[in-house]
Amino acid sequence: MTPQIYLIKALAPLQHHQREIFWRCVTPEKRERILRQRVQQNADNILLGDVLVKVVIKETFHIPISEQRFGYGEYGKPYLLGYPEIQFNISHSNQYIVCGICDRPIGVDIQKTGTYKQTVAERVCSQAELQKILESKDRDSEFIKIWSAKEAILKAYGHGIGSVSLREVDSSSAKSLRVGQYWFSYVVI
Repeated sequence: MTPQIYLIKALAPLQHHQREIFWRCVTPEKRERILRQRVQQNADNILLGDVLVKVVIKETFHIPISEQRFGYGEYGKPYLLGYPEIQFNISHSNQYIVCGICDRPIGVDIQKTGTYKQTVAERVCSQAELQKILESKDRDSEFIKIWSAKEAILKAYGHGIGSVSLREVDSSSAKSLRVGQYWFSYVVI
């Protein structure tokens, strides 16, 4: 199966009636996580992301939302219980939510370009990646592109940020796309 990627932009906070409709689609555990969010946009993104995944699985594999049950790997990567052939991943940043689905492990990430810091780059980038950043006309953007790629790779393997040395993660295997001030990356393994 060719990976399918869905990128949505939440243009405004969810209205109360919208939250109520989407709320019916999420588990009590997900509701607790959403309610713990201090920033409403983060809560909305988690809710929208969860619903997006469920709708994509329903439309792609014809599994009703009511029958979808999820588990989580050691570092929190979600998976669909009983369907090991269905692989997906999700990420959100500010207004953007991205979901990738495939029949092989997939990782996605989206990050907003911020201020490049050499000390951070030295901790997480290989020498080749550092050189690429230093030669770039836009170091902020190049660093975030590499960071997003590394996160997508780690997520594809089901690893967390602290579980491996980021310097060892080769960002070149990810596909990346710039969307305004954001870098979106995905990888299928």
